[in-house]
Amino acid sequence: MTNLKKQKVTEEEAPQGISKLPDLLLLQILSLLPTKDAFRTCLVSPTWRCLPTLIDSFNFTCSTDRETEDFSFIQNALAHSLSSKIIKFKLDLTDLSLSDCSFRPEYETLISRCFSFAVEKEVENVLLWSQYSNGCTLSESLCTCSSLITLDVKHCGFNNAVISWNSLKSIKLGHLMLTDDEMVKLLSGCPALETMELYSYTGEDLKCRLVDASSVVNAKLMYSFACIKGIPSTYVEDCCRDYRQVVYTLVQDNLQKLCYATDLTIGTWFTQFRWDYCTRSCAHCSSKGCPFQN
Repeated sequence: MTNLKKQKVTEEEAPQGISKLPDLLLLQILSLLPTKDAFRTCLVSPTWRCLPTLIDSFNFTCSTDRETEDFSFIQNALAHSLSSKIIKFKLDLTDLSLSDCSFRPEYETLISRCFSFAVEKEVENVLLWSQYSNGCTLSESLCTCSSLITLDVKHCGFNNAVISWNSLKSIKLGHLMLTDDEMVKLLSGCPALETMELYSYTGEDLKCRLVDASSVVNAKLMYSFACIKGIPSTYVEDCCRDYRQVVYTLVQDNLQKLCYATDLTIGTWFTQFRWDYCTRSCAHCSSKGCPFQN
């Protein structure tokens, strides 16, 4: 019984040590957590109840199983925020299961609300991850955000919006269906861009050329291309050979545009596109040659 009494700690005593930390440091710690966990943590002590309203970094995740709960929580968190500036805003929608591979109006409304709020608070770092390539689009307010420094976008489009990110220094694009013209518009709207990362699983969604990337000093190209496989036929042979020629031209062109980069990272696709790899992975090409043979 004596040991149990010693181990028993009241709610007021439990956070006593950490509560002595300055509120600014506590807010920095809470900002490292998913926002929902940060709010729950602040329920431990009555003296922490006001801290969630001052958090300057948001990390939201939505899932199909808790869709209504997640949406409600996000709206509530934004409505009660008293922070004058947002350092980081992350909205992860990759766990939303969409059978028709398209966003419902409420998703677009949520995205618009989140990033209108973030832009008003002069957000510096944004992450928006979706699951489908035709899922969501960046809001117009975010596309002209003057305070933005880093942007990480997955499966989200620009919807012909005007791009004006004069302060943007780092951009990470994943699985975006971009044309050459769209890439020109994107890069021309980022005059201060220093770091660029492009990644794709199939290679189909990032076949655009970089055009002008003279300001980029740190680049990462993580493509993973795949040739047509299946039933042998003349059509498949021609398509596979043509596809590899497109890839070869794209690789050469993009590497030339990154000639000013001092730090370049490339994916395994670069070393895999050797002649012996082609003959093993796709025998259809071997009879008619391959652009990577030499």
